[in-house]
Amino acid sequence: MMHELHSAMVELNEIWHQTLLNIPSKSFNLSEGVNSEAGKIKFDRESTASSAANGVAAGLRLGLRASQVPAIEATGFNAGQALRALMQGEAVIEELERCGVLQSLLPELTNTKTLLPDDHAHVFTVYQHTLQTIKNLESVRDGSGFLAETYRRIQDKGALWLAALMHDVGKADQSDSHSVTGERMVQELGSRWQVDQDRTDLVAWLVRHHLLMSHVIRMRDVSQPDTISEFAAQIPTIEHLLMLAVLTWADSNAVGPGIWSPAQDGFLRELLERTENAMISESPPVNDPEVAR
Repeated sequence: MMHELHSAMVELNEIWHQTLLNIPSKSFNLSEGVNSEAGKIKFDRESTASSAANGVAAGLRLGLRASQVPAIEATGFNAGQALRALMQGEAVIEELERCGVLQSLLPELTNTKTLLPDDHAHVFTVYQHTLQTIKNLESVRDGSGFLAETYRRIQDKGALWLAALMHDVGKADQSDSHSVTGERMVQELGSRWQVDQDRTDLVAWLVRHHLLMSHVIRMRDVSQPDTISEFAAQIPTIEHLLMLAVLTWADSNAVGPGIWSPAQDGFLRELLERTENAMISESPPVNDPEVAR
């Protein structure tokens, strides 16, 4: 049986490589209104932004590049389809930006392409910082260890990815802090994408509070019960806490070299574990004089 299995695997491998060689000369459908023609991803006039994103994500896995997208229909948008494409990661997002689809999907993000941050810590434009955040999120998704385990516990991973994409878009609007303006932009996006309100509120909360955990790590003693009590009081659910921890790591490590240290990794883990224990415990954390000493 193992001999037959091995032979079938070898045959399948040969067919796959032959398929890859044939792709440039064949025409086939990738998504609704999106086709492969002469080795390029082509868009029909009736394709929507979400189906275009889905087609680009599928084509990129086959080694195809996209032509420039024509005007995209605003009707028939599928938020789940768009988000699944964006969750493929940095390579797909960059290809969507290059061919013009990202401008239809997330104009809030593409508007930050040349936007410089207003502090000295960031070494990238806001857009490039966001791409680096996504790259860090990919490494957590595909990795192992404490953060990877935390990521796997998250139920709505799509909300986390959307928050990572939107967390700094508010910097384009200086009428208020970027966390506040970003929260408003997420609500507008949720309405435009027709995302259900609970999910929109979750993404908006993450954007509004994406600096909260890093602030606690830098400014407070995470071993003190008062720190944990005050922090836990601001976290609605364990799901919010898990998402915020992963987003904090991905965002902070995208700022620039040397910003995040191994010590901060330890503080992040301790803050997460202590806060989760406090949220599920029936009694508040107790001040331990030994810890104070």
